[in-house]
Amino acid sequence: MRVAFTLPALRIKRPEEPAPVLVGAGPALVGRHRRDWFRILAELQGEGFSNAEVARALHLSDTTVRNWKYGIEPLHSKGEALLELHAKYVKRRRRRMRW
Repeated sequence: MRVAFTLPALRIKRPEEPAPVLVGAGPALVGRHRRDWFRILAELQGEGFSNAEVARALHLSDTTVRNWKYGIEPLHSKGEALLELHAKYVKRRRRRMRW
């Protein structure tokens, strides 16, 4: 006696396109609710901060800050602290540069 098995059809998902960066929506807001942590850290580096200095200011390890730069989402409280640091040094310079 032979038993026939049927397998369900496999659905292959297409890779999602990256969310667009919204200009003027705060510091590097990507999509609806995600921040571009790489850009935020790059702007701080443009102000003269190294990853180690950012880590010291936030009482974290250098590795944690480097992971954020490479795409790991920070914990909410640490992300808020990074945004405050960004606002303190980067946004102040932007206000002075306006005509």
